[in-house]
Amino acid sequence: IDLDDEGRQVDAFLEFLPNGTISGQWVAKNLPIPLPLILCMVQEVDLVAELLPFVVSAGLVHQFPSNEADRLVRIASKPPIPFVAGFEAVAQRLGFDLLDTPWKGLCLVECGPTWGAQAGDTPRWRGVAQPASAFPSFKQVDVKSIAALARPGGENGELT
Repeated sequence: IDLDDEGRQVDAFLEFLPNGTISGQWVAKNLPIPLPLILCMVQEVDLVAELLPFVVSAGLVHQFPSNEADRLVRIASKPPIPFVAGFEAVAQRLGFDLLDTPWKGLCLVECGPTWGAQAGDTPRWRGVAQPASAFPSFKQVDVKSIAALARPGGENGELT
């Protein structure tokens, strides 16, 4: 899909799988957003609620000490759908600096934690207890695996 006459475009692909799930892939090119702003929104997850519609809360659940880009985050959204209270998800988020590699970009990986129940204890992921819901009336949704590569573009790297 061409977004304008300046080369900005989005390519999207959806595959409906026999088990009822959907696989999706999309690529956006030459967006007029500098890469540092995208990184800021990804890393400073609390800004998501300020910038995106229908997000009522976004924040850090746990910061792993081994890497500042290795964290558990929570995002809660309330779309304007009648009889839907909202959705809440806790995700494992990792970032990788690939600027000095042939990929020449930054990679974000997000997946749903596999909370393992331990005898008589709160379920845990990598030693962190599963957090209680911040919005008990919201539906808890599973996070699927997502990988994204962001690369600077444009003459001076002003596009992503």
